[in-house]
Amino acid sequence: MQRIIRTGGSGSTNTHKRSSYVSNLRRAFLLRAHPDRFRRHSQTIRKAQGDLISSISERLSKPDFISYTSAAHPTATEIQSWENSRFTINTGVRHTRGSGGKEKKRVVRYYLERKDGTLLKRSIDLDGSVLNVLDCIDDDLKALGVATPPRPLLPAAAPEDNHRTQDEKYSWRDPHPHQHHDSNAPTNGINHRYDVISRQGRNLTHFLSHLDQSDVLTAKSQRLDASAAALVARRTYGFQSIDGTRMGWSSASLTKLLQTLTSLHDDHSHTFLVSSFYPFRLLFSPEDSFTLTGSERIDVFGGTICLNPTWTPTQWLDVLQAVTPDSMTMLKRNQRLLSRGLETLHSDESGWLPPNTRIIRGYSCSSAEYHGCVLRMVSYLHLLESDGHDVGLIRNRDTHVVPVVTVTTPTTEDITIPIVIESPQSCRRAVVTSQGSIRVGSGMDAHDIGSGVAQRYNQAATAKRDETHKLDQVSLLFASVQNRFRLTRIRKMEHSIVTTDQIRDCLNRLLELGDIHQHENEHENVWGSNPGVRPETTKQRILGRLAGHSVRITSTGNFCHLGDDGSIVIPWDWR
Repeated sequence: MQRIIRTGGSGSTNTHKRSSYVSNLRRAFLLRAHPDRFRRHSQTIRKAQGDLISSISERLSKPDFISYTSAAHPTATEIQSWENSRFTINTGVRHTRGSGGKEKKRVVRYYLERKDGTLLKRSIDLDGSVLNVLDCIDDDLKALGVATPPRPLLPAAAPEDNHRTQDEKYSWRDPHPHQHHDSNAPTNGINHRYDVISRQGRNLTHFLSHLDQSDVLTAKSQRLDASAAALVARRTYGFQSIDGTRMGWSSASLTKLLQTLTSLHDDHSHTFLVSSFYPFRLLFSPEDSFTLTGSERIDVFGGTICLNPTWTPTQWLDVLQAVTPDSMTMLKRNQRLLSRGLETLHSDESGWLPPNTRIIRGYSCSSAEYHGCVLRMVSYLHLLESDGHDVGLIRNRDTHVVPVVTVTTPTTEDITIPIVIESPQSCRRAVVTSQGSIRVGSGMDAHDIGSGVAQRYNQAATAKRDETHKLDQVSLLFASVQNRFRLTRIRKMEHSIVTTDQIRDCLNRLLELGDIHQHENEHENVWGSNPGVRPETTKQRILGRLAGHSVRITSTGNFCHLGDDGSIVIPWDWR
């Protein structure tokens, strides 16, 4: 049991530390106690592990744990409840002493697996206080040799105010509970209890006022379950990675999908032609579900095996059984040729391609098209070198000799210009993007690619310098917003189209939101006008609700909502 020490300091800072500590400790523990890690053990052990996971998730969603991770200025009563009080996980009320004068306990017994494969039998009293539960989890991780983060010090207790209302004492809770549970609402009308998120739209402050911390914990718990299921499936099949992010499914549905995939291996692994699918990567995607056959879903150029998530396990089995040792050999050969080809192009000193360029594959280009385009460029470069190493003259597709465009390369800055190869339908000539990259089509002739890149290199370098300057500004804004709101992380949403200017505008308005003195009237309209509440109180509520969360910025047309991983997703044009 760690010694209880209280310290002063910023309430938001302490809240952020406590929330991060619980999140990191919980993630490390659940990944090691998840029932999917005990598949080779008996059903009794797996059931015990499943009961443990559900019990801990339920315990962490109780009010005392939510208060521990969310209360910016806890009172002495709240801090005492974290240290000493016992909580009944089943009924949500405090324990009372039994007829024997002793408190009843809810002790859950479970197992942990050491590195050598032996089992470590442990138990935890989930009805204990917050600190007792956290200490028990910390001890279990240390028993496995896992380095755990230090527990943050408890804050100094805020002065008790018996004249405050119930909503003011528990500002970390929903300040408008009557909007969710209106017993006087007409029963024949529309019940808006479950569509709060959709009605609030892009209003960030309104979304934060109705954000339920238990929903965040549930989303994080389900994401951990999906991560554990993906880890088991990846190790079972030997895939290099498993990607299910393109489906848009919830973590709970993805977990069931991956468990079905793992069960398929248990029943039909003897029918596979390979013992391990490494270095292939598994991709779940519903695209081209009716146009690709089983063998066509095995990409020996990009190293992916594509499965449709809506298929039956029998259809998955047809694709997996089509993977042969020859597929492995072809994949390794293609990857080796591609790696050598890119190395040759990037180290070219003949002047055909400008220096400080990097060739990458675009989103619209298939791996086979990308592979073929790179090899054509390498062959063309070898042809130039065999024609007398004359960098002033090159041959076009009609074997006519034409001069090479002279490129003036910036020497004062280290700039790398990406050459993005797209599909022939998406790009038919060299084009400079606003981010400073040069897009070319995979169907273009190697001569046209070289001349197009040379002609547009200076324009791309200028755009790249401007984009780099904007990214530096955005990086500073990211750090300022993260420190102002005590966020665990803030970043751009994956696979979303958001420009640097849009992200910068979003971050600037977030910083303005932190300045409550400039937006006092707007906040009063959201939180309710109350002359007795100071502007600092409203600011603390906003900061307290964002502290400890992860924020992702997405494109326009989306609403403020809770992400599948428990992060807060906001459109860049929130209001």
